[in-house]
Amino acid sequence: MIVNNSTVKHHSGIINRNWQYKNKKQIQKNCLIPISYSIPDNNSILSFKGIQITAFSNLAASKKISFMGYPVHIVDGSNHASNVSHFAKAVEKNMDIEMHNVEVNPKDRNVKQLKSLEHELQLLNESTTLKKGDYVAVPALATVPLLNLRDQINSVTGHYLNLTHQTVKTNKAQILDFLKEIYYNPDRYRQNIDYMDPLHQGIEYTWGVINELNSLKEKGAKVYIPAGHPHDDTLKWMAGQRGLKPELYHFIATGEDINGVVDEMASEIKRNNWYDFNLLSLSEANVVTVKEADGAQDYMFAAYDTCITDGARGVYNFSPVRDKESNKVIGYSYTDTETNEYPFEEFPANDEIENLVKFVGRDINEVLADKNETELLKNNPEAAPEDKLYKVKDLFDEQTINAKKLNIQGEYTDKSLKLFFRTNKDNKVIFPKCDCEGSGKPSVLSMWGSCFAVFNCIAKDIKYRENQKLKNNTLEIDDYEKLAQKDEEKGEYGGAEYFYGKILEILYSKNAQDDEKLKILEKMAFVLLKQDKFHETRNCYNTLINLNSAKLIRECGLQKRQNKTNNIIDSIIEKEKINALGEDGYKKIANYNKNFDKENNKKRSQLELKIAMHYSVVGDLCSKAGENYPAKVCKWASEEIIKGSQYGDKIIQRRAQNDSYIGDLYDESHKG
Repeated sequence: MIVNNSTVKHHSGIINRNWQYKNKKQIQKNCLIPISYSIPDNNSILSFKGIQITAFSNLAASKKISFMGYPVHIVDGSNHASNVSHFAKAVEKNMDIEMHNVEVNPKDRNVKQLKSLEHELQLLNESTTLKKGDYVAVPALATVPLLNLRDQINSVTGHYLNLTHQTVKTNKAQILDFLKEIYYNPDRYRQNIDYMDPLHQGIEYTWGVINELNSLKEKGAKVYIPAGHPHDDTLKWMAGQRGLKPELYHFIATGEDINGVVDEMASEIKRNNWYDFNLLSLSEANVVTVKEADGAQDYMFAAYDTCITDGARGVYNFSPVRDKESNKVIGYSYTDTETNEYPFEEFPANDEIENLVKFVGRDINEVLADKNETELLKNNPEAAPEDKLYKVKDLFDEQTINAKKLNIQGEYTDKSLKLFFRTNKDNKVIFPKCDCEGSGKPSVLSMWGSCFAVFNCIAKDIKYRENQKLKNNTLEIDDYEKLAQKDEEKGEYGGAEYFYGKILEILYSKNAQDDEKLKILEKMAFVLLKQDKFHETRNCYNTLINLNSAKLIRECGLQKRQNKTNNIIDSIIEKEKINALGEDGYKKIANYNKNFDKENNKKRSQLELKIAMHYSVVGDLCSKAGENYPAKVCKWASEEIIKGSQYGDKIIQRRAQNDSYIGDLYDESHKG
């Protein structure tokens, strides 16, 4: 949501609305709620939640406040784009995401076509919407094995480069020269290009993509790309060739390397320099690899070449989120098992994981087949229920279990006998092959990769910027408050108003605690009243009523006083004839409440007294403006709150929710 200084919108949506009081003519609700009003064009505006006031005209104009998040441009395509955009919102709410669609490879939809990527980056470079400090995430790879890259460079340039993960940055200039050569002369080097590009991704456009990335960086954008996964495909291929896939997935899920086979394969890959390198890492962008969850070390499939500049967590289990009553899956979560971060209807692959979703995350006792159902699967498989899991040891003999390595795949299987499951410490069903975190968190997909790490790095940078902003704003608040107090002491209330307004801008922009806002709002109300700015003062007091009402309910609840207490307060009100500004009467009530609250909550009565007095002031200001009906309503509200009556409680409850309409309550109380 955007909030700016020209059209301020209250977060509750109650500004600039009109209300029809029952049996009364329609009147504008500005006596009971904060409203917007027209301001001369030559005046600056100080805007904050619930109040809009004209700035002191001979001072510098205030900065524009925006409640937008940080702009993040994601240049991606297909389902991958949807996945990372939902993930980005899950890990950092302050991202204001704009998608830029890239064509994907028809053979592998996770691969981006580089010609299309170059074009989208060029459009972004030419766009007037891109600003300095904006984030640009390009979750794309242009991957070539280093040995292959070395051979093609040698063939095209005649130079032999010793390319390893340690020397790739040292040879950056020569590699870029090679990429530039094939970019401008693709037909001449078509055979070399095809050797590097079996999927026809358009590897010849790499140099153009790198140029666009560098141009974005020069414009002041914060550009992030993934480093890739140099061993992923090779390790999985080797495991498949050697019959070690069960051991590999067991290692990923548990960290247990049976007979050291995974370490042996990984070491062989490194010894032979089988390293798949992302050519886009040669740009000036931030190149991000995957770290373990604690950030202490690289993930097993993480890149580790010398072009890498940053790292973050990029491994997440993708958990089904169920409705607590119906148990129906309503979405998915990256970060836990309850927060719906990817609604079911928005996820494009529900059908593909249907056989997992019906089991994963459920209590094993809900889905475990009984003895009769197990026998049915063994003797008449077609008649066996599909919504049950079966114990592996009840279906297979020990020899088969060992031969097929079923013991390391799972303890339960479904009717197909192809999917294997376990339970975690909470007795919930998990699918080990998708437990890429190794946490036991129920998962139906392994969401991992340096693309996810990219968004955690952006989130980390946003948090740093937010912390710096808070630090700077704290210093500004102290400075502004001192300036405001000096002007107050000199009777220059316009200057004090300006400085208090600046403080409120800061407090609302950083979503500060209500207590901080209340302190400054009370001071603001005083200096506004001193200038006879009755309209602005009324707005200020209405905001105070809302915040104090919310504070009362949040910290104290709404406990009604005993009847004898109400009677005593009624008598004080009657005796003192309390009017809109009858402070003596309020003081007597406060003294009584002080004694009463030895048995009750002192804070509650103090807050009630504050709210009542604020209503009293608003009523008095309405009277000064000739708005008699609103003045009556405000005075009545003040008395009901002081009495602790049922109506008083209802008024506070409404105001706590930023609902300022109480005319119906007044009319109801005066029926007959």
